[in-house]
Amino acid sequence: MTKKIYITLIYSIFIISLYSCKTTKQKNNSIQTVRLDNSLGIDLDHFNTTFLIDKSIVNTINQDLLFKDFAPSYYLHKESIFFIPKNIKRIRTKTKNDFNDYFFDTKGRLDSLHTDRHGSYKVIYKKSNGLIDYIKHSIKHGRTINKSYIVYFATDKNSIIKYETDNLDKKLSIEDLRIQFIHTAKGEIIKANNKQFGKNYIEYYTFKRNKSIIKLIKVQAGSYFFIKGYEFNKKGLITNHFFTNNDLDLKSNTINLEAIKIDLHPKLKPEYNNKGSLLSLTNKDIIHTFDYY
Repeated sequence: MTKKIYITLIYSIFIISLYSCKTTKQKNNSIQTVRLDNSLGIDLDHFNTTFLIDKSIVNTINQDLLFKDFAPSYYLHKESIFFIPKNIKRIRTKTKNDFNDYFFDTKGRLDSLHTDRHGSYKVIYKKSNGLIDYIKHSIKHGRTINKSYIVYFATDKNSIIKYETDNLDKKLSIEDLRIQFIHTAKGEIIKANNKQFGKNYIEYYTFKRNKSIIKLIKVQAGSYFFIKGYEFNKKGLITNHFFTNNDLDLKSNTINLEAIKIDLHPKLKPEYNNKGSLLSLTNKDIIHTFDYY
C-alpha cells in the first residue's frame, strides 16, 4: 500500500467516524427536555426539583396547570370557560353578581385572569422554553392590595407540585406544599391531591363517544363526594350534563354514563358572526362573550 493510498484511507475513516458521531448525537438529542422552575429565586428545602419535562408536552402541561388549578375550565363553576377558540383575545364570563375576564396572548396561551371574587392572576412564561415561569396573584382587601406568587416544580416523572408565597426570601419546605398534580406522559393532568386538607382530591376523566367528548371530574372534599361533568359536540358546545353522589369506577369498561345524565341547567345558546366565529354563549344565568385578534 502506497503512502498516498494509506493517507487517503485514514482520512476517509476519519470523515466517516465524524459523520457517524454527528448523526448519533442528533438522534440522541431528538427528544428535548426542559426544566420546570422559576426565576424568582424560590427554592425548596431538602427537595429535588431538577426533573426534566419532555419539551413536546409543554403546551399541554401549561394549559392543564392553569385550567385545572386557579382557572377551572369546565368543572365546578357555571362561569367557567367551556370552549377556547383559536385566535382568541379575550373571553368574558358574566353572571348577575360577578364576572371573569380571561385574556390570551397571540400564541393562544392564557395571559391573565381578572375576577371579582378572587383577584387577578398574571402568568409569566419563560422565553427560553415556553413553560410557566411563575404567576403573580393580586387581590384587594379594603384599601390594601395583597400580592403573592405561585410557582410550580417538577419533582418526578409524572408529578408537579404547587406552592404559593408572599415572601420571596422564604425557603419553602414540604410543609408549605399546596397541591400535587399527577400527569400522563402526554402532559394531561389526571389527578390533583390537596395536601392541605388530608385525602381530598380531584380526578379528571375524558371519554370519546361517537362525535362527542365527555369530560368528568371525581371529587372527594372532606365528607362530600361527587362526580360531575359535561358532554361536548365537535364545536365545543355542551350537549349533556352528568352528576351523581355515588362512587362509580370510571376506569371500568362497563361504566354506564347514561345512568348519571341529568338536566341541570338551561342549554347555552350560541351566536356566530358571518365568518362562523363564536361570538357568545348565553342562557338565563350567564353570558360568555368572545373577542378575537
